[in-house]
This record gives sequence, structure tokens and C-alpha cells, in this order.
Amino acid sequence: MTMKSTKTPWLVVSSAIAIVAAAAVFYKIAFQDDDPKDDKQKVPRENDKNKATAALEMFMNPHQLREFRKQVRRREMIPLLSRKSPMYDNVQMLDPQGSLLCTISTKKAQWYLAKGLAKQVSPSLSFQKQKMKAIQLLFEPEGRSSQAESYTLSPKQNICVACGKEKHLQRHYIVPCAYRSLFPAKYKSHLSSHDIVLLCFGCRSICEQIYQERIKQLEEEQRDHHNDSDKRFHIDRHLYQIRNRALALLRWKSKLPPEKQHVYEQDVQNYLATIEGDDKKKELTDNRLQKVIDEIVYNVPNPSYIPGPQLVVKSLEEDPEMIQQFVWDWRQLFLDTLAPRHLPDGWRMDSPVVNEKSIRKHRRQEKGEDTAQQSSVAFTGRVRAVTFIQGSDKPTRVE
Repeated sequence: MTMKSTKTPWLVVSSAIAIVAAAAVFYKIAFQDDDPKDDKQKVPRENDKNKATAALEMFMNPHQLREFRKQVRRREMIPLLSRKSPMYDNVQMLDPQGSLLCTISTKKAQWYLAKGLAKQVSPSLSFQKQKMKAIQLLFEPEGRSSQAESYTLSPKQNICVACGKEKHLQRHYIVPCAYRSLFPAKYKSHLSSHDIVLLCFGCRSICEQIYQERIKQLEEEQRDHHNDSDKRFHIDRHLYQIRNRALALLRWKSKLPPEKQHVYEQDVQNYLATIEGDDKKKELTDNRLQKVIDEIVYNVPNPSYIPGPQLVVKSLEEDPEMIQQFVWDWRQLFLDTLAPRHLPDGWRMDSPVVNEKSIRKHRRQEKGEDTAQQSSVAFTGRVRAVTFIQGSDKPTRVE
């Protein structure tokens, strides 16, 4: 007894040391961010990874092993889910006088060049150091604000805004898409640039966990306030019972008491007679039982169910102040969760939720102005501006 009691603690301690050592080796090999410098390092690393995994799995119970392998598969999916190209191209867009309007993507810059609405020029000195490109518009853009926001002028880095990592980046919506997509149209264009940031896989996982808790809390608050059901489907108890009885007859008929077999068969035959018009005494073959199991749908849609995001956005009542505060709350939650240290210059929690350009566009749509007429006027204005910029003393009138 004495020898057994003295050996047991040492066995536990040695097992714990083995688990910790294997886990340390595995995480050092499998989860490090830096890739091998050459192909010769890849094979040994994979071998060490497999050995560490096997050593670690020896000391796990089935539940731990299942969760561990799930995490490993999740890590292996990171490169596939990450962005393959930079999110920010930081192409300068200049006005006809050479002043910086904003930074845009390469795709948008190529569109302006292809349409003949801009020309490629040398970027400013600060952008030259970063090897950025620039285009200059050949027309005077409308809707310019007197004071340009520093956020639209500043170049954005393709790094995680929280920790600064450069690899395995993913797009993150500070205001969840489930809410953002339901906002009035005038709020969408501004949020699409200001409230989309880059996060690495680890930071995004942390943020998403907090976000899901907040989304669930908001939905529960609205359902309690409106006394709405949170169930998208109701269960038809009769159909559920018929399906279960058909399943029992198909798989466990020999184990059922004769009286219960008879009751189950009658119920299934009555159901088939109702939907097919067959004789109730027709034999229940395995094919007929399988047909009942496959075809019965006992989940009935709840006609009064309203998805959680719709309830939350509906509670805002399209009130500009309420929507603004709602967006600011999500921005604050993002800041409190990750404390990001690499946000773009000019990014502010209290930045306007909608800009003047979006408001003017929304007003034109509400007035129902003729789209073709607007396009004609805009095109004429651009041609006049192009003629003036290309060297004419006076703008040429285009009829």
C-alpha cells in the first residue's frame, strides 16, 4: 500500500510533464506564424509536428481529443479563409488643381482612366516613399466638402488594426452585416469604408465571440419587449409522432411488444391512406416506411417569426439619432474588445454615420428625378471641365 501511494503522485506528475512538453512543442511548430525560409525546412517541420501531435493525443480523453483535432483543422483552414490580395491599394485621387481628394483602389483608378475621366500622374512626396500611384481627375467633382476628412486622405496599412500582424488577414465589419444591410440606403455608402477593417485570425476570433454575445443580448431584449417568439419553426406533434413510429418499425420492430407494433402500424397506415388514398390494410414494406421517414416534415414555419436583426433595426425607427448612437455603440464595443493600436489615421469612434454626399443622393432619389437627365447633365459638365483643363482659355460650350 505504501509503495502504491508513493508511486501514484509520481505517475501523475510525469504524465502532466509529458502533456505540457508535447503541447509546447506542438504549438511552437504547428501554430507559429513565420513560414519556413526554404523548402528544406518544410519536411522536418511536418515530421516534428506529426510526432508532437501523436504524443499529445496519447494523454487526451475522447472529448479533449475531439476538441483538439477540431482546433487543428480550424488552424489549417486559416490560409484558405485569409485574403489573397491587399485590401488597400492607396492610389491617390487628385482634383484638377492637384489637391488630394482621397485614396482609392487600383480597380477604381483603372475605371477612371478607361473612361477618360482621369490621367495618371506622379504621386505626392509622402506617397512616393511608399511606392503609391496617383491619378488626376479631368473634371471638377461635385459635392466636395470644404474640409476633407483626414481618414479619406490618409494611406491605409494592410495589417491587423489590433496587433499589427501582416499575415492571414480577414475583413471585419465593425457594424455587423446583419444590421448594416437593413439600414436605410443613405447610411450604407459611408459605413462601407469607415467601418470595415482588417484583423488577423486570432483577433477576429476574439472579436466575433464578443459580437455574438452582444447580438444575442440585443435580440433577447427586443423579443422580451415585443413578446415575440424566438422560434422560427413550430413542431407538428402528430407528424413528429408518425415519423418516429415509422422509424421504430423500420429499425427496431423485432424488439417492440406485439401490442405496440399493432398500434404503430395502424397509425402509419392511416397516415399513408390519408396522403396516398391507399388501402389501410396494405402491407407496410420497408420501402413504404422509409418513404414516410423521408417525406414527413414536422418543422412548420412560424408565420409570426421575425428575425432578430430585423427586430433590432426596426426598433431604431429610422431615427437618425438612434441609428447614429447604435453605430457608435458598436464602434465603442470594438475598441473596448481589442484596444486596436493600428487604426488608420483619422478613424474616430464619433465619426459621422452618414456624409453629405449620401444625403444629397438620397434626397434626389426621393424626389424621383429623371436619371437619364442627370446623366446627360453630368456628362456635359465633365466634357466642359476636360476642355478647360486641357488648355482652353475659356470653357467650350458643348451642346
